[in-house]
Amino acid sequence: GVMSENDSYARDALICNEIHFNLIELVSKTDNVEVINASCEALSHVFENPEQIDFSILLDCFKSIASLLNINSKDALQSILVCIVDMTVQMPSLIFSIFEMNFHKRIVELLPDPELTAYVLRLIDNMSIAQPSQINELLKCGLFSVLTELLMTEFTGDVF
Repeated sequence: GVMSENDSYARDALICNEIHFNLIELVSKTDNVEVINASCEALSHVFENPEQIDFSILLDCFKSIASLLNINSKDALQSILVCIVDMTVQMPSLIFSIFEMNFHKRIVELLPDPELTAYVLRLIDNMSIAQPSQINELLKCGLFSVLTELLMTEFTGDVF
C-alpha cells in the first residue's frame, strides 16, 4: 500500500496484477471491519500516487470503488473518499459516473458527519465541474442547507 503511494512502478505493478480488484472483492465479501478498513486503506494508497494512471484503468474500476460508499465503517469510508477524490483529480469526467450511479445522494448524506466532512468537501469540490442539472440534483438532496450549517464550524474555509 504505502510503497504504491510513493512509487509509480510499484503502483502500476499492483494495478497490472489487478490487486485493486482483489481488494474491492475482499471488502464486498467480508463482514470483518478490520479487513474492510485495511483493504480500503490499501486501495487509497494505490490511487494516492499523483503519477498519471491510464484512463482505461480508472474507468474500469471506478464504479466498483464508488459502490464501496455504502460501507458502514467510517475509517473505510474516509479511505474510499480519498480514493474517489484522487481518481477524479486524474480524470474529472469520472464525476459524471457518480451522478449516473445516483451516489451524489449518498455523498450529501455523508457530508454532515464530522469524521467524513473534510473528505466529502474535497469530493464536492471536484464535483463542481458537473452539468448544471447535476448541480441542481445536489441542491435537491439538501447540499445547500448542509453547507450553510458547516459555515459555523471549522470547515468554513472549505465550504467556500
